[in-house]
Amino acid sequence: MNEEKIKSLISTFGFTNLKIIDTSILEFNSIFRDYCKENLCGNYNKNYSCPPKCKSAEEMKNKVLSYNSALALTKNFVIEDLTDKDKLQLCQKQLNDTLIKLKNEFANCSIDCLMIGSSHCNLCKLCKLELKEPCAHPDLQFSCMSAYCINVKNLAEYCDMNYEYKNNSLSLFGMLVFNNKD
Repeated sequence: MNEEKIKSLISTFGFTNLKIIDTSILEFNSIFRDYCKENLCGNYNKNYSCPPKCKSAEEMKNKVLSYNSALALTKNFVIEDLTDKDKLQLCQKQLNDTLIKLKNEFANCSIDCLMIGSSHCNLCKLCKLELKEPCAHPDLQFSCMSAYCINVKNLAEYCDMNYEYKNNSLSLFGMLVFNNKD
């Protein structure tokens, strides 16, 4: 699928920027798992899609690299205060919900893809892990860029996308990886 076809497909989804790249340019660094351990989002060891419950950093990297292309996406949000966790989580959920819809559109075009979200999987209000139950959506769950150890700052620079929080504007990143046959 070429970039024009993808742009046409996603034109109604409200993404600010998009770029198709080869997955081989992605930079992976296991140090990003340390951010997960800091547990600033509150999901470390509480969500099946987050460390340490998700696969190892190397397994996650290999999963991404099993696809040859990545659709890097951003969506801008106005947020007055980055310490407002409720607002930040709402923005992340909105981006992830949009990515899920886009992933479904790819599936409708018979394109297998892997979704990498802006934050932890939020398909369930409370992850079944906390209830000591099996994941309710093992085929749909997704992990975030940090769990995959993707260097988002370098990705943003490579794609010429905004990475900084300025003037109450926050760009959140997501990605679909897929095998591009074009």
